[in-house]
Amino acid sequence: MKKDLRKKEGHRRHRANINKLKHKNMRLRKRIFDLEQEVKQLTSSLPMINKPSSPETPTPSPTKVFISTLSPAAKKRATLRLINEEENLPRGTVSAVRQKFGINLSNQYSPPSSTPSELEEKIINFKCRDDISKLCPNKKKKINHQQIRYRLNHLTVLHQQFKVETKTNVDYHTFLRYVPSFVVKPKVDDWGTYLCIICINPQIKFDKLNQLKSTKPITKQLVNSMPIDLNEVLNNQQSNKQLKDALHELKREKFSLTYNEWQKVKISGSSSTVSKKVPLVASIEDFIERFLLEIENLKQHLQRVHQQFKAAKEAKVDAQQSLDTVTIQIDWAENYNIRQAQEEKGAYYFEHHISLHSGYVWSQPDAFSFCSMSDCTSHMAEAAWCNFVHEIENSTSIKLFTYNQTDVDDMKQQIPRTLKTVNGTAELHEIIAQADRLIFGKKTSNQSQSPLTLRS
Repeated sequence: MKKDLRKKEGHRRHRANINKLKHKNMRLRKRIFDLEQEVKQLTSSLPMINKPSSPETPTPSPTKVFISTLSPAAKKRATLRLINEEENLPRGTVSAVRQKFGINLSNQYSPPSSTPSELEEKIINFKCRDDISKLCPNKKKKINHQQIRYRLNHLTVLHQQFKVETKTNVDYHTFLRYVPSFVVKPKVDDWGTYLCIICINPQIKFDKLNQLKSTKPITKQLVNSMPIDLNEVLNNQQSNKQLKDALHELKREKFSLTYNEWQKVKISGSSSTVSKKVPLVASIEDFIERFLLEIENLKQHLQRVHQQFKAAKEAKVDAQQSLDTVTIQIDWAENYNIRQAQEEKGAYYFEHHISLHSGYVWSQPDAFSFCSMSDCTSHMAEAAWCNFVHEIENSTSIKLFTYNQTDVDDMKQQIPRTLKTVNGTAELHEIIAQADRLIFGKKTSNQSQSPLTLRS
């Protein structure tokens, strides 16, 4: 019973809205008619200036008036029908139609091709890769009868990656034109984990500002005309300047807000940290200060990523043009069954897992791919190098260079103190031999040395 009443109420409101729009449309039409009459009166009252000497203005052809009111699609259909009947038309009809209506029946109108171009196919295949986009868990969410895929990076970064991997020079706007409609950017609140804190945290704050437009008129006034994607804002100088001016204007306001932020949180009883979304409360001034800092970090991060792709592209080109240069790209294949390091004592490790180590080699004589298997589930750079160094030893000669300790100390003095190694990226192995036959080693140059035991 309640469902029927709601349905009747919905129909009643729908009819009321339609009647309201009809009356509004009629009033607008009457207003337009009155304005047209007023314009005619004003035009007729103007003095006759630059008018032809003939007392009467020639009446336009009714046929031309009728043709001018047709839509472009209708004109095209009529033109195609005339072209099909061109052989049966009387002599001189084609030139007469061209002179009178400006339609050239000699042009060949070919229908637009429905098959995608080679570039479009490359971009579609690239965007549908599992390392570029992921299928939406909800299979009912579709765009143009295709299940939605969430892209895993910014479009500017994917554009650079596409150029490097496919060796196709295409500008950014052409790349955007061929991106499939069903590959969309996910909402930051939809992620159960983070992909990159530097990228996701500023986007969360930018989305929060867009949410404030409904409650804070000043926010709607400042950020209403900007794109929703923060990366698109930063990629445009005018939008970037507009955003910074708007943020400095918002700092003068006095109110607090609640927002979420991804942070590294230490686990109780363990020295490791995990990423967790944490709710925070801050004043708008502190919120803007943090947002501005994250924007600068994001811009530098994107610039570094672009430079990495540019350097990778140059390295591949150099390898294919030089005999003494080889470029090797290596990576681990995804294994979604592998757990975090802090679960190493769990039931997962009763099973034996392997990792696929794939890569590609560019050189002037030849280019080829390779793949190897390893029981090492660590995907750090050091583990990748340990697996790969055996192949290098078999095909190259490894040289060992020894230096005097004084030379090493002199070199350390020349290195700036602010330049330090980054944990988790790579290690500089240093071995020190003393006159008393003691051997010491360092994992990184800025750490203290520890004694080593030699085994034969």
